[in-house]
Amino acid sequence: MHKAPLHRKPEFLIVGAQKAGTTSLYNCLKQHPDILPASTKEIHYFSQHFNKGLDWYLQHFPERESGKISGEASPFYLFHPHSAQRIASELPEIKIIILLRNPVQRAISHYHQQARRHHEKLSMMEAFQTENKRIGNAWNNLVAGKQLSGMKIQQCSYLKRGEYLEQILRYENYFPADQLCILESSDFFDHPQNVLRRVFEFLGVDPHFIPADLWPRKPGNYENAEPEILAFLNQYFAAHNEALFKHLGYRFNWQY
Repeated sequence: MHKAPLHRKPEFLIVGAQKAGTTSLYNCLKQHPDILPASTKEIHYFSQHFNKGLDWYLQHFPERESGKISGEASPFYLFHPHSAQRIASELPEIKIIILLRNPVQRAISHYHQQARRHHEKLSMMEAFQTENKRIGNAWNNLVAGKQLSGMKIQQCSYLKRGEYLEQILRYENYFPADQLCILESSDFFDHPQNVLRRVFEFLGVDPHFIPADLWPRKPGNYENAEPEILAFLNQYFAAHNEALFKHLGYRFNWQY
């Protein structure tokens, strides 16, 4: 019997959000016997390296027979204004996994990450309040196609990354609903087996497989942030969250 040719094109992408558990989810998925990992978790082809071409991208995935799948997780894909269109143009049948986290917690976690890496010198409130001034021009250039990516955008987009509806709509504009899987990070961390079963079903692999190492761990808990910062973030994201919930038709348990 003639065997199907080996292939390299990925079958799924975890596109974000940043600081929402994408590393934990990817490490669980790649334990499945039918899911082969890419050479690295984050390839960033559809954001930072799109000029290198599809052949360069596919070299990051293992050759495999039909029935085995592979994918990667680059959380900048959700936020990047052109990633959805680029993915659809080159991989129109791919399945997209979106992992969302309470944007208040996500913004605070993002800030702490940048401060630990010595990329952020401003106080938390200063960083949040001056975000648009710091990244506005670079973001406009990115949207206009005048630059491929932007380090300052990646580092300082504390608030804008939590405006999820705009980002999800970009993907819904290019992919049908059955190719999109939207998850919530606290649900994943609290009930990993249930969420993984849903993801495995979405990907078309054995949904009953349980990883030997359920690697997900609670992300940093920053609920003790200063009250004025929490109040600022809660107010900022309230309307964005309500618009998201209305669009999805269900709510996440994101306490303000």
